[in-house]
Amino acid sequence: MAATLLPGSLFLKTPGVVVHATAAAAPLFLGETEVVAIATGHPVLLLRRAADGSSTDVTVDIALPGSADLEWFLGYRLFRSLAGDSWLVPPGSGPSIHLMRRGLFLSEHHPFADEWDHEAGIERASAHLASHRIGGWSW
Repeated sequence: MAATLLPGSLFLKTPGVVVHATAAAAPLFLGETEVVAIATGHPVLLLRRAADGSSTDVTVDIALPGSADLEWFLGYRLFRSLAGDSWLVPPGSGPSIHLMRRGLFLSEHHPFADEWDHEAGIERASAHLASHRIGGWSW
């Protein structure tokens, strides 16, 4: 499968998403991410953890293949709502991405009410990741 172009990638059959994690700073692996997204026709999530191991500094670069071209969403943060929903939220303006079992869904509405709620949701997501070991990483 083309996802092997990024060694250690995880392919989630449902909802059809390729996930890769790295401690390399952007823009490293954006080209490889693009190739995988185009070759597979699936969204690719590139999780970036700070090289110093800081658990709160996790960003996500997302490549979404469309019918005409590829859409990029860079520097997104993991967000967890009080209800336990998982989201990717932009560093500034832009759509949020709701992570669901059926796929990734773009939303013009953010899952937070204000800056305090935004920061609390990022902290909840970080704590949730810290309670799991993903790909050998101890978040």
